[in-house]
Amino acid sequence: MKIKWLLLMILLIFLLFSHYYNKHRTILYERQYEQLVEARDYLKAMNSCYLATNYRLGSRIRIEQLATEKLGMFFPLDNSSLHLISFDSKKQNFCLIDYIIPPVEALTSK
Repeated sequence: MKIKWLLLMILLIFLLFSHYYNKHRTILYERQYEQLVEARDYLKAMNSCYLATNYRLGSRIRIEQLATEKLGMFFPLDNSSLHLISFDSKKQNFCLIDYIIPPVEALTSK
């Protein structure tokens, strides 16, 4: 009879220990999860900020402003001096160098 009580007490102590140990581990995992969620939210906010900055810096208005200020370029008011290059099919090959080279060849001596 004493052995049964002893085994029952050992089992009860083991179950109590397991219960509190599992509770402790659950609390630790919950804290770790909350930290990961906070880090994810922070990184999402930073990513949104970086995307907004990237879109702002890559916008046409910003590029035109930099070209005007830093390079002295301008956007012409009339479109007669603009050259638009387009293709109807993918079989045609074209290189922008081919478009630029003829004036350059006229300057070179043979």
